[in-house]
Amino acid sequence: MIYTGSDTGPGRDPTWVLESNVENAYFGSAVAAAGDVNGDNYGDVIIGAPAYYASGFNRGAALLFQGSASGPGSTADWIYWNMTGLPFSAYASQVAGAGDVNGDGYDDVIVGTPGYTNSEIIHIGLVDYFPGSDTGLPPAPAWSLSSTVQHDQWGLALCGIGDMNGDGYDDILFTGQPVMGLSGQAFLHLGSADGPQDLPSWQHASPPNEDRYGDTVSGLGDVDGDGLLDWAVGAPMADEPDVDEGKAVVYRACTETDLDGVCDSLDNCVTTVNAGQETGDDDARGDACDCAAGDPGLWSVPGDVLTLDVAHGDGVQALLSWQPPAEPGGDVTVYYDVLQSLTADDFTTGTSCVEADDGVDTVAVDATDPGPGTILYYRVRSENTCGSAPGGISCP
Repeated sequence: MIYTGSDTGPGRDPTWVLESNVENAYFGSAVAAAGDVNGDNYGDVIIGAPAYYASGFNRGAALLFQGSASGPGSTADWIYWNMTGLPFSAYASQVAGAGDVNGDGYDDVIVGTPGYTNSEIIHIGLVDYFPGSDTGLPPAPAWSLSSTVQHDQWGLALCGIGDMNGDGYDDILFTGQPVMGLSGQAFLHLGSADGPQDLPSWQHASPPNEDRYGDTVSGLGDVDGDGLLDWAVGAPMADEPDVDEGKAVVYRACTETDLDGVCDSLDNCVTTVNAGQETGDDDARGDACDCAAGDPGLWSVPGDVLTLDVAHGDGVQALLSWQPPAEPGGDVTVYYDVLQSLTADDFTTGTSCVEADDGVDTVAVDATDPGPGTILYYRVRSENTCGSAPGGISCP
C-alpha cells in the first residue's frame, strides 16, 4: 500500500494498493523506495515476494513498480527471479534502494537473499545489484556476491548508505548471520563505475552467540558533521548489560587510505598496511605510523640500557641489553638500532651505529676500544616500517 504525502500529511487510506496476483507469493515481505531508476523524475518502488512461483517452484522474486504522474501501475514494470540457486531459497527476502552506485545518473537497487542455497552449500546468502538506466533495470544482476560458508546468510539486511567517502559513487551495506549461532557480520562495499567493488572497504563481526548483530542496518547521513556519511547496525539481543536489551551500533565513515581493507575513522597512515588497526601508544588510533610526530610513548627511546659490562683482555667489549617496548599493531615487527656517542644526550654528532636493523634480539656488542679515560654513551632505538624513531643519526 502506498500513501501519498500532502501539505496536511498522508491520508488515512492508501492511494494505491499493489499486488503480485500470484498465490502464496508473500508479496510485500520487503518494500523499499528504489529511487528513480529510469531517470523520468518519478520515484519507483521495489518489492520482494520471497515465495513467488516461477518455473515450477516457489523461487521468490523482486518486482519493480515505476512511478508516473498518476502513480505506479497495477502490474510490475520489471520482475526478476533467480535461477542459479535451488528452489525455496526465498529470493528477495530483502530489497533496498542503493542510490547511484556506478555514478551514471540513474538510481540502482540491491536485493538480499539470506536463504540462498546453491547446488553444494546451504544458506550461504546472496546479494544482487541491479543498475538503473534510461530503460529501467536490466534483466539480470550486473553484480552478485555470495558467501562460500554454509549458513552465513549474506543479504540478511541491506541498504544504500550514500556516498560514504566522497568519491562520487554511492556505497552499499549488507549483513549476514550464521544461523547456528547468533553472531553477525556486516560488510560495506564502495561504489565504482562498474558497480559495487568486490572486496569490502569495511567489515565487522560480533562475537559468537552474542547479539543477533546485523538484524537491521541503516544509513544515517552525516551524524557528526565531518562531511562523511555514517551508518548503523542493530543487534536486538545484545546484553547491554541487561539480557537481550539490544543495541544499535553507529559507525563513523572515513577515507580508506592505508590499503589494509579496514576503514576506520582515523586512517592516517597513507599507503602503509597496518593489519588489525591496534593502537600501541595510547593515542586511541591504531596505525603503523604510531612513530609519527605527536604520538608520544611507544616510539620514543625504549629506555635506558639496563646493563653495561666492560670486559678487559684482548680488547674492550661493551655488552648491552635492554627492555624492548610493546610491539605496535599486532604483527608489526620491531627492530632496533644501537647508537654510540662520545657526548651524553647527543646522538647526532660524534655518533656511530653499533648495530643497525638488529632483528628482534635485545642484545648488542660494541667491540670499540675507547682508550684510557674515554666515556661512551649508548642509545637503543626501535624501528618498524616507518623507520627509526627520533633521537639520533640514521643507521644504514
